[in-house]
Amino acid sequence: MFGMFSLIACGSGIEFTILGDQSFTPAATAHVTVWGYDPNIQDVPATEVGAFTFPVDALPHTETLALEPRPWTRITEYDGPVAASDASYYFSLHVDADSDGQLCAEDLDQDFGDSGSEFFQDLPSDVAIPVAPHGGTTCEPLTD
Repeated sequence: MFGMFSLIACGSGIEFTILGDQSFTPAATAHVTVWGYDPNIQDVPATEVGAFTFPVDALPHTETLALEPRPWTRITEYDGPVAASDASYYFSLHVDADSDGQLCAEDLDQDFGDSGSEFFQDLPSDVAIPVAPHGGTTCEPLTD
């Protein structure tokens, strides 16, 4: 099963839609993380600026994600928070199809190879990123 997610920035949050054509019984669990970083600095890890977990009965599914105001202030460089103009963002998404806390073949993962640009100078008003089956033959603990 393949799907997409889209982000539409709105007043107090981001309208987050995972697109696809799949039902989950019992409900799956979506894990979405918003990461921030300064692209002007090398070899510094991204900072989590928002993490969201919510149940998903079927795709498509929409949730509103509320980030804290001024998310760039959570991104640090060597001498403190980055300036808003230096902040960039990216998103990670996993759908745990059976909500077992493991990333297994039947779960859905963000498909980085087919999504085009995943990095944004500002929090985007609209973006679509495909998801695809995780695949593999073993399960691993779900981490972002």
